Amino acid sequence: ADTDDVVLAKHFVVNDVFPVWLKSFRPLKWEQRRLLWIDMGDGLSETGSYVPSDDGLSMGSAETGATGLSTLGGTRAKRKNLREMIEEMELDAESKVEACFLISFYFTRELLPKLQGDHKSEVEDDAVSFVEKYGAYLKLPICLAYAGFLKSERLVNKLLELAKHDKKHNLVLKELAKASFVLYESSMLSAICVRLKNLPKERNAEARNRIVGLCVSAYPDVRPWLVRNVCMGGESHDDKTYYDYLSRLLHPIEGQDKARMDEELVKEWCRLSLAKGRPNGHSNFLKVASKYSKDHLLYKRDLIFLMAVSLAEDRREMFVDLVDEIIETPTYALQPNTLQFALDKLRETALEELVVKPRSATLDGAFLRVVLNLFQKIGRVSPISVDVAKETNDLFIALRQSPMSNDSALVAKFLDIMADVISPEQSLKTMQRWTTESTASAADVLPALQQILTNAAKQGMGLELSSTLFQINQSRNANSQANPKPRHRGDVWSRMMNGELTIDK
Repeated sequence: ADTDDVVLAKHFVVNDVFPVWLKSFRPLKWEQRRLLWIDMGDGLSETGSYVPSDDGLSMGSAETGATGLSTLGGTRAKRKNLREMIEEMELDAESKVEACFLISFYFTRELLPKLQGDHKSEVEDDAVSFVEKYGAYLKLPICLAYAGFLKSERLVNKLLELAKHDKKHNLVLKELAKASFVLYESSMLSAICVRLKNLPKERNAEARNRIVGLCVSAYPDVRPWLVRNVCMGGESHDDKTYYDYLSRLLHPIEGQDKARMDEELVKEWCRLSLAKGRPNGHSNFLKVASKYSKDHLLYKRDLIFLMAVSLAEDRREMFVDLVDEIIETPTYALQPNTLQFALDKLRETALEELVVKPRSATLDGAFLRVVLNLFQKIGRVSPISVDVAKETNDLFIALRQSPMSNDSALVAKFLDIMADVISPEQSLKTMQRWTTESTASAADVLPALQQILTNAAKQGMGLELSSTLFQINQSRNANSQANPKPRHRGDVWSRMMNGELTIDK
């Protein structure tokens, strides 16, 4: 962390020194940018000017190859007026390095961060004006990447206008047009953005695919919102290309790890995956939503969102799996509002199964079993109060009030499932409600009641000792009563076995 002295020094330099210094010289125009940024190479194999590890603002070896602009002496006249000396100093190699570094630093550390504030439009005006005046000095890749991070399309467009006067940009743009495969470097950023802007006009499928691949490899410098605006903004609405971009960006193996941890991006991909006629859409959705997918842990998942989407798409099996996962996930299980939302949706889905579906004389027994199990599970592990007997009774009443209420087979099926799934105690509490509401006949209840009592007996036996151990225990007790032994006799081990050992503390 910076000390107080460092913070004060930065504040002094940025707020007091920089504004005065910027007014002390006449900035070069965009067309003269080539005098400040001597080209470092002619191909894509050269290292770009933007290196994240060096704070993004180093000038490299710009002082070499300045062709007569790096010295003040030589054959020039010894006497010069002040204006000539200043103009020569502005083109001196060392001065160029320092000027470009400082102006880029001021732009990225002082002006651009203000775009995250409340007065974005005013700050954006200032930033655009700064680019128009001092753009020749700006380090293009880092400024463009930062503008993309701040989602300032206006500033991105202004920087791309500036890029037309950058020699490196023009060289890369030409090579990208003819190269079939390139490895991304930061110096390519402006050229890739230009190719992206021209994507709607590109008719060649292979070229379009290559542009999408470049955008994927350039993430996070090329932000998804830029691709979205190009593909789906304005007159063009090419959601197919945008979906292809997201699928490649979020691919579990070939995609970007950081992108898969962007929750909003993953949610957008899931929504688009469920669109009608989407190739591989269902399988892509399952990669994220299903806990049985081998890839689901690679993504930052919003389980509430996935649950709601699954329900809206009538994917009930996925829905109940997600409810179960929410209950088992501590970050969700400790949130009463989240669990209440899941409980409400679970109740709505179960009522739909009992009221709407029985019109076709069918009842999904497997689904009903899962629902009743989840009611019990929520009641056991969650901070919200769940009356399992009431929930079960409400479902039974809904069935009895449905158009198929006279179908004894459906009623018997429901009661069998209830007796088999929920605990005997909750089953009996559910039946107690029927005596006052007269919702079930004796013929319907007796088989279920028999099953409930059987389950209760099995449960009781499970809680007791096994029959063999029970007989041994009874024999020991009978023998102890027939042959009482004085306390505190025998060796330590026998007294311990008989439970007669005492220890003085």
